[in-house]
Amino acid sequence: MALSLALLTVPGLASFARETITFESVSSVSHLEDWSEGTQYLSDYPLGRGLGAGGLTAARFGLPPVAADSQYFKYTIELGVLGLGLYLTALATLFGMAMRLYRTSPTPVPRAYAALVAVTALGIALNGLTGLPLSHPFLVYTFFWIAGAVVSAVHEHPAA
Repeated sequence: MALSLALLTVPGLASFARETITFESVSSVSHLEDWSEGTQYLSDYPLGRGLGAGGLTAARFGLPPVAADSQYFKYTIELGVLGLGLYLTALATLFGMAMRLYRTSPTPVPRAYAALVAVTALGIALNGLTGLPLSHPFLVYTFFWIAGAVVSAVHEHPAA
């Protein structure tokens, strides 16, 4: 309901949404080009090229900045398919642990932290398609700190 209202009342929002979804915007086209380059590097280097070989870090060392717009392709270029798998496993595990604590905790404070970790893990996963969310220190420090507390809480009070 709110989205429909926003699309009708905010000038230019409907056309922006349409252009983004149909990959007509300049940003969307650049993401497609970046993903194409990332896919090519994945086929050329399935084990990765090493740390610093992807994204803007590579540009600092005179290499082409491949996969500068995707957390997934950056990790794939640097760490290979195995590294990407470990990253996805870590995100999925944190999400699963948070959901487990959310369902089993008898008190509201751990449930609130669990919900925060679950939603943030989903946000990182989604934003990783077109950005580098883990390049923001504040997000990284606070997310993994709170996620660690959630994992500890799950292990301290296992479900019956």
